[in-house]
Amino acid sequence: MFQKSKISVQNYSIFKTYPAIINDIVLRCFCENINSIKASNIANIGENQIQSFYTIFRTLIYQRQKQKLDFYYLKSPQKARYRKFFNQEVYLYLYCNQIFVSENLLKSSEDKTFSPDEKAEFTTIYCYLSRNLTHNKMATNLNYKIAETLWRRKREFKDLYYDLKMLAGF
Repeated sequence: MFQKSKISVQNYSIFKTYPAIINDIVLRCFCENINSIKASNIANIGENQIQSFYTIFRTLIYQRQKQKLDFYYLKSPQKARYRKFFNQEVYLYLYCNQIFVSENLLKSSEDKTFSPDEKAEFTTIYCYLSRNLTHNKMATNLNYKIAETLWRRKREFKDLYYDLKMLAGF
C-alpha cells in the first residue's frame, strides 16, 4: 500500500499572509476551476496572489501524484508513454487505472509494456487529458497542470475541496 508522506505547506508564507477565510475562498475557487481574475474579485485580493495560491495547489497535487508514481514504479516498472503538449514532451504512466505524469523519464531494465486493457484505459484517459489541455493557454508548469487535470477527472467539488484542504493542511 502507498505510504503518504506529508507535504508541508509551512514553506509557503502566502498561507500565513491571509486569514483562514481568504485561504478557504481561494481553495474553493481553485476547486471550482474559477480563473484567477474572477477569483481575485471574489476573494478581494490581487490576481498575482491568486496565481501564487493556484501554483502552490498545483505543486502540491503534482508532488503527491509523483510520490505515488515513484512508489508504483519501484514495485512494477513500466515503459512510459511519451506525448507532446505545447511542443513539450511529457512522460505518462498508468497504474491502477490512473495516469501519472513525470517531468523526467523513469528507466529500469525491467520496464514492462502496457497490456491491451491498460492500452485501452490509457487511450481513454489520454483523450480526456488532451481535450482539457487544449483549453489551456500556457505551457508554463505543464506537468503540474496535467497532474491537476488528472486530479479533477470524475470528481465532484466536495471531493476536490476536502482532498485539497487536507493536502494543503488547512
